[in-house]
Amino acid sequence: MSQSPLNETPKDSQLTLYRQGWKALNRLLHENKSFSGRETNNAFLNCGSSGEIRFADVSSAIGWDFADDARAIAPIDWDHDGDLDIWVTNRTAPRLRLLENRTSKASTWVSFLLEGNGTTVNRDGIGAKVTVKLKGDDKPLTRSLHAGHSFLSQQTRHLHFGLGGSTEIENVTVAWPGATTEQFSDVKIQSFHHLKQGTGKATPLPPRKTITLEPHAQTPPPATPIARIIPPAGHILPALDSITWDTTTLIQLWSPACPHCLEELPHWKDRSDLIFLATEDDEASKSTCEALFKKHGITQPLHYASASTMQALDAFQSSIIDLWVPLPVPSSFLVTAQNEVLAIYRGPVSDTTLSEDRSLSSRADRRSAAAPFPGIWISDQPIASPLRTANQLTSRGAIPEAISYLKTALKKPPKTLPKTQLADTYLLLGQLLGQSGKGPEAIKPLSNALKLVPQDVRIILLLATAYQEKGQLEAALKVNTFGYKQHPENTDLIQQRITLQRNLQQWKELIVTYQEILKRAPNQPALKIQIAFAYCELGTPSEALTILKSSLSVHPHYLETASQLSRILSTHPDPKVRSPHEALILAERLCKMTKDKNSSFLLTKALALANQEKFKDAQQITAALLRQLPPQHPLALKAQSIQDSAQKGKAIRHPHWPKVSK
Repeated sequence: MSQSPLNETPKDSQLTLYRQGWKALNRLLHENKSFSGRETNNAFLNCGSSGEIRFADVSSAIGWDFADDARAIAPIDWDHDGDLDIWVTNRTAPRLRLLENRTSKASTWVSFLLEGNGTTVNRDGIGAKVTVKLKGDDKPLTRSLHAGHSFLSQQTRHLHFGLGGSTEIENVTVAWPGATTEQFSDVKIQSFHHLKQGTGKATPLPPRKTITLEPHAQTPPPATPIARIIPPAGHILPALDSITWDTTTLIQLWSPACPHCLEELPHWKDRSDLIFLATEDDEASKSTCEALFKKHGITQPLHYASASTMQALDAFQSSIIDLWVPLPVPSSFLVTAQNEVLAIYRGPVSDTTLSEDRSLSSRADRRSAAAPFPGIWISDQPIASPLRTANQLTSRGAIPEAISYLKTALKKPPKTLPKTQLADTYLLLGQLLGQSGKGPEAIKPLSNALKLVPQDVRIILLLATAYQEKGQLEAALKVNTFGYKQHPENTDLIQQRITLQRNLQQWKELIVTYQEILKRAPNQPALKIQIAFAYCELGTPSEALTILKSSLSVHPHYLETASQLSRILSTHPDPKVRSPHEALILAERLCKMTKDKNSSFLLTKALALANQEKFKDAQQITAALLRQLPPQHPLALKAQSIQDSAQKGKAIRHPHWPKVSK
């Protein structure tokens, strides 16, 4: 597993390694493999610093070397005998272990429970440091109390000190959070003590009632290739080509090459609630299947699974069991007339099991039936979400199938599905439609998503884009405005807003948007150029000139401002605005400062020359640029346009800006 990047803005290589690490870890999880490579748990004994061996592996000696895929560990004196026992949780079974410490009791110990004053120090004493000074020992023992102990675990709040063979404590000091220090008296060994801030006296703690836990071995069901999987209520089966049914039906994946399938075939004779789905669809296999069905007198319909159908079924079962394992044959799906899956079977299934599973109507019944052994539920019942199957289909590149699946599932979504999950489902459908070039179709699901989660920027951006693709720019801007009021600093919303206002030629509104951005980030000379252009479009070029000149005085080293000021002064269609002489002075100064190496500034000079009717000089500049630039380069296209006008002896005017101020 790659370590997470330490910087807020990590390098691309660091992010790549981090993401690859998570991807590999998730693959291990979904393929039901051990995170640690099936290695045993390890425990090491500190041998001190004097010998050659600092730590010795004592895993086997203390009974620690389980092959569990252990994840979290929490020490606690569970039986109150003065030594620490350990709780361990595992990713694999058993999920929880209590390891009792049964070592010899020759060593002495002491334990403290801290209590802060609840005002300047938290009541639990988190962050406090306790120091124990033993009589005749110059090295004090120190422990700190933390909120959180290690990965996914929290140790006991009792601070435990092993004292070796010492029999007398000289003093105990507590450094409370906030730099206040307090010494406690009357501390005895082999005892639990309560240290309350401000009292200075250790109070003995009465022994707590010990909860005795008897060792117990969970007896799992015997290992078998046959499986019965009961999904949560509400899971819809993806469409299977043109196959339909109008009652609760068993759809069985079947193959003539499967001996178990052949063995089971006579058992299914004359069942009206069964559809066979052969995994092969080539002509030779079809002939074999039909001959076998005729031989055994099977009258049920036989369908042939296309590659897309097999992919859909595999994606569905992967989303239910969360394991990336291929579908075996025979596999069966018990499905209602409404496409809801009641059960998935790997291998043969009995009539008794089918009858029982048909009656699993309530969510509680299904959850109990899904567990391999009885127990007490400590979590809420799971809720079926079409997102899981849709994401599985999407990851396989089956975008049309994912769209079809989401449309079917959203016709009647589970009533218990949280609105955020339902909104994400509508959002995914909208995203997939947009990626498939069906932006207008995405409007409905995205609108439904926005009703559920009106503050979600992702939904707002996509819905506005969908309206934009449909040509409804006003509607797109309305959605954008709704989001912009909630998230005025979101750069994606701002950029979308600018584009829409520009396309709608809402110059006044565009200027307001730009000015709002400038209030939050005033030092943006490039943005001031955009404001100047908007003023030109609006028909108030004097405002444009004012803002550019003001920006040039504040940011004199941002040369693009001078370039755009020159272009307005030379190309504006209103003679009252134009100042060709001033435009040429600015352009020549820019070219001199950049030693005639900036192509954009050279074009600015060519424009100024052409608009002073110095057409030959303008042609010389554009001809030189055309020799240097690639033919389709934007600046080359602009140079060609200037050269064409200069050859005709025509001045160049901006084609869109109005002549008369409004």
